[in-house]
Amino acid sequence: MTRLPLKRTIEFIDFAKGYAILMVIVYHFCNHLQMPDIIDKARNFGGTGIHLFFFLSGFGLSLSKAQPFKTFIKRRLIKVYLPFALSIVLIFTADLIWRLYQGGPNEYMSHFLLYKMVDSELIFAFGGQYWFVGTIIELYLLFPLLSYLKNQWGPKTFLILCVSISVMHLGLCTYFQWFDRVTLSIFTQYLWEFGLGMYFAHRYKVDDWAFWKIKNSSLILVVVVCIPLMALMASSGTTMGKLFNDFPAFLGYTALCLLVYKSVKKVAPPLNHFFRSTGQYSYAMYLIHVLLLDIYIMYLTAWNIPYRYLEMGILIVLLYPAAIAFHYGTDIVQRFGSMAKREFMPLPSQRK
Repeated sequence: MTRLPLKRTIEFIDFAKGYAILMVIVYHFCNHLQMPDIIDKARNFGGTGIHLFFFLSGFGLSLSKAQPFKTFIKRRLIKVYLPFALSIVLIFTADLIWRLYQGGPNEYMSHFLLYKMVDSELIFAFGGQYWFVGTIIELYLLFPLLSYLKNQWGPKTFLILCVSISVMHLGLCTYFQWFDRVTLSIFTQYLWEFGLGMYFAHRYKVDDWAFWKIKNSSLILVVVVCIPLMALMASSGTTMGKLFNDFPAFLGYTALCLLVYKSVKKVAPPLNHFFRSTGQYSYAMYLIHVLLLDIYIMYLTAWNIPYRYLEMGILIVLLYPAAIAFHYGTDIVQRFGSMAKREFMPLPSQRK
């Protein structure tokens, strides 16, 4: 059994982030478009990209070098929380100028302190997309424990545990008819995707098994089976169908993403580069895209310009420089904070 080096560039990961974030953004941006019913239902598939991010997070964290809990919180969790907190500051600033959300102290503090995750009204205060941040932070906080369990019980038993917990969560939601955003944002619903990412990372490190090298014939089979099954379950009208369709949705979406990646890499390298570059700014794009959409719609309405496919395309183009600026602005704030800490915190030898 050969253990591979931890630091290896994996092209598909950046591609998948770019692909998934664009699908999620198009899904949200299409909310203001008038579309035929069948197309409107099909666009919901784009929102499935959020499930891929849970999987990629578990995979990426598991490839990282093991760290003490305190160090992990400082170095890893801050990369998720700081940009999120700065996006809330950005919303506060925008609210002072345009009064888009008219948020009060409770709305802002509920996001900074994350207690919005237990309030069905506060969780939507600045757009429903922020539920993902709270859920991923829950999984980050649990990651050291999950990693310990995986190492103690073995990756297969660990994966069975994760899937069982998620199935149990969905079963309870089905039985008690819990279908609100707060309940559906609890980490237990997405634990199986996060745990699957951890399992695949173990297989990659130990066995050099790369899931992005799965045969096309197998991927096509998964797409052909899972995507229609997802559509059937989602349109069944039952709570069980709507909740448990996460399983075929994620599998079908991920298999399709892999097929697109392989095709683009082979026949359209520039497009492959575009998706990979987009992936580098995926989190920044996710955090600010709804704010940018709301500002954009406000001005279009004021100027009596209808929101159509052309206007949506322009908005997607505008999102790129905005997200890049936010990404590097966050990086500057983080570096400034580190410099200030070194400047004002005494060295261990200077402490009494």
